[in-house]
Amino acid sequence: MEITEISYHRKKPRKPFKMRLKASKRPKAKSLKKKRGKTKNPLKKARKELWELCKQIIRKRYGNVCYTCGAKELSAGNWHTAHFIARSICGLYLRYDLRNLRPGCYRCNISLAGNGAAFYRNLVAREGQEYVDAIFADKERLTKLTPAFLAEKIAEYTLILGTLGDKPETDTLPVE
Repeated sequence: MEITEISYHRKKPRKPFKMRLKASKRPKAKSLKKKRGKTKNPLKKARKELWELCKQIIRKRYGNVCYTCGAKELSAGNWHTAHFIARSICGLYLRYDLRNLRPGCYRCNISLAGNGAAFYRNLVAREGQEYVDAIFADKERLTKLTPAFLAEKIAEYTLILGTLGDKPETDTLPVE
């Protein structure tokens, strides 16, 4: 008696060759979305411009030293603009607020998820507890994303950027 291999899976019958079409020749599904032109979100450009202004201001104010760990000579992909209160929970008002932003290295901002304990310690030591409490109070402040809000912030930050010099204003070494 000969033993044969038994398969418990049914094989689907294949379509005839003429019925099978390559992916490139299949009719494409029509998109349900209407074409709106070049920009899908009119606020996207303004938000990007505002964030670039925030980054430039923070980099000019504090230089290229990580605020939390003191790593020096930050550049390119290692030079982040870190949020004291995370961007995901701080709300629109603090997302672009300069009090909530400081320079940070990749390790602190990404790998250590903001290195909150060191950030808090340095912020209290340099700015004071009242300063930090004011940031936490503003965390609950609701602001609606409107073109007027973005335009106002862009105008304000453009003026601030124009008044800053090329050298950092403050000592950026972390407090031990």
